[in-house]
Amino acid sequence: MSRYVVISLNIKIIMIFGGDNMKDKRKSILQATASLIQEGGRELKIQEVAKRAEIGKGTVYEYFNSKEDLIFQTMLFMGTELINFLREQVLDPNKNFQESMRSFIRIQMTSISKFINYYMILEQNNDINSGLKTIEDFKPSIIDRKKNVLEVLNKVIEKGLEEGVLNSEVDKDFCNMIPHLCVTSAIINSEFNLISSEERSEDIQTKDIEKVYKLIMKILK
Repeated sequence: MSRYVVISLNIKIIMIFGGDNMKDKRKSILQATASLIQEGGRELKIQEVAKRAEIGKGTVYEYFNSKEDLIFQTMLFMGTELINFLREQVLDPNKNFQESMRSFIRIQMTSISKFINYYMILEQNNDINSGLKTIEDFKPSIIDRKKNVLEVLNKVIEKGLEEGVLNSEVDKDFCNMIPHLCVTSAIINSEFNLISSEERSEDIQTKDIEKVYKLIMKILK
């Protein structure tokens, strides 16, 4: 199931490209950048992006000011698609609270894992000054994405309260905060030993999702 979601997510990102020639070429560059970053590695080379997009290296700079600009525009692009995918999967009216929460955990863990690669590449390619300026410029997008994620999570919490799965006496803001913190911690904090240490593919294992889900429910019930 988790593999299906990750494959669906990747296909969704790839399949959105279209439009007139200029937009199509720009999106082809974004697609190439996204695929290279998702394949791993700490350094992104414009030449490799151009080769993957089947265009000349100079064409990349017709659409993006710099390598950092390209990486961030790719993050913006993927961020928008991830939010749309999150809404589609998590807010499915046919899902109950447990199914919606597990979908939220799975997609969030997958997306955070992918975005870590972007930050690692930025760290590798930026000097301190330009890096700080670029991160500062990107803050509004990070805030906006967090807001959208919390809006989705709020609707999941409301569903849990309506179904009587969650304790109605627990503060709603607290309920919204816990799942987000647990998912983020499970991915980023190496001391938060929830993620399987054995060999694993890029998809999130079902047992990892269950560990996070059980922790969330233990706190919120």
